[in-house]
Amino acid sequence: MANRLTFSKSYGLRLDLDDQEKARIAQMYTDISNNVGSQIQMLQGIDTRTAYYQQIFLNDLQQQLNSELVQLGRNLEGQITMDAHYVAGNVLQENVQWAQQFNLPIGARTATVRTDIVASVLNGKLYGPLPDGSNWTLSKAIWNTTEHTQKTIESIIAEGIARNASALDIARQLEYFIDPSKRKDYDISEVYPGATGVIDYNAFRLARTAVSHAYQQAILRATEKNPFVEGLQWHTAGDHRVCEICNEYEEQDAYDLGVGVFPKDEVPMDHPMGRCTLIPVMPSMDDIADAIANWINGEEDAYTSGLDEYSNYF
Repeated sequence: MANRLTFSKSYGLRLDLDDQEKARIAQMYTDISNNVGSQIQMLQGIDTRTAYYQQIFLNDLQQQLNSELVQLGRNLEGQITMDAHYVAGNVLQENVQWAQQFNLPIGARTATVRTDIVASVLNGKLYGPLPDGSNWTLSKAIWNTTEHTQKTIESIIAEGIARNASALDIARQLEYFIDPSKRKDYDISEVYPGATGVIDYNAFRLARTAVSHAYQQAILRATEKNPFVEGLQWHTAGDHRVCEICNEYEEQDAYDLGVGVFPKDEVPMDHPMGRCTLIPVMPSMDDIADAIANWINGEEDAYTSGLDEYSNYF
């Protein structure tokens, strides 16, 4: 019996990747925080209150942190790019495996389609121009996050110097700010605006969103020419974190295709940090097998011309 096309395996791999991404990104910031901790160990028992020593130490520490954050950004962009290729590739491969059950000759263009999908997400083509006419790109978004963190570090150092704090105290404040395991409370934002929350959140938000959109776009590209896909049914992650918008998508019945089912060309884009999936709505596997047998035998039916286009698309 042929297997249905559900992309369930790809969805499971994508959720696993979410956890891996979160851990990897947290570790990137933890490594930087630990480096500050090493500097603190070196300062133990040393009088760091002299203006000259403090200036030299803090200047060096700020330059070190700026450099490490820039490298973190480069590593993050590379990791997100690999992860987007991974999830899109899994979706497309699952699509090819489904087609191979019926000896459909697809798969030759899978790598090209995957590359195009990932590029459309990372270079912002998928989203179109911003209100100011510029284009969003992953590189710009990562740099903005890096720059924001650098400015907060500069603010922490400047404020510490203004309070006549020792270099040791300022370094401890920096370690606390950069440590992703520490959730910053409201009080710190009174002194350093934008320093609340967890430092790795924005980076993880970028990663999960890019991967989510690459996953969704891969499903759309895999099914858009498949004549058996009558629509795509929206499925949420089914937990307490699901937002109202996604619940509405899952429950809508505006197209007379079934509950939660959208036409292939009218599927809404998942929001940032999305965790939803799309499942193709198709005829029975027996009906699909019969239609493909007709196509192979040169007999015309409702799917023949669509199968010609589908087999050439991939």
